[in-house]
Amino acid sequence: MTPATSLCFFFASTTLVDRLFERGAIGATQQAMFHDLRRAGNVAAHEAKGDGAEALHQLKMARELGVWSQRTFGNNKNFDPGPFVPPPGPKKADPALDDELARLRADLEKRAKEAADARAAVEGITRTAERERRRRVLP
Repeated sequence: MTPATSLCFFFASTTLVDRLFERGAIGATQQAMFHDLRRAGNVAAHEAKGDGAEALHQLKMARELGVWSQRTFGNNKNFDPGPFVPPPGPKKADPALDDELARLRADLEKRAKEAADARAAVEGITRTAERERRRRVLP
């Protein structure tokens, strides 16, 4: 595990980041970077939002935090990690996997339409039953 990923896991808590800032262990820049990284990770993980450009940006920010950590808390204050090397682009998925994903998406779309149709039918039946109830209650 790299220093950046170790720190990301360690500083995942909002409260912890804020306490470290309040006690002077980290500066305002690091506090903001940790919070931004945490928030972006939460959005990506829990809301399935984001893209490759955002992921690459967050990776760079995590690396910067790792370099800062090494220089601040490590044995080498002049630590030089060299230039940032982006990860290779994603590989094209296996054609069979693409086919399976397409089939699953089509099935999901079909089932979503069936569910919407069923909801509409239930609403129609409910409206009809309510009209019938009112007709029977009122003379």
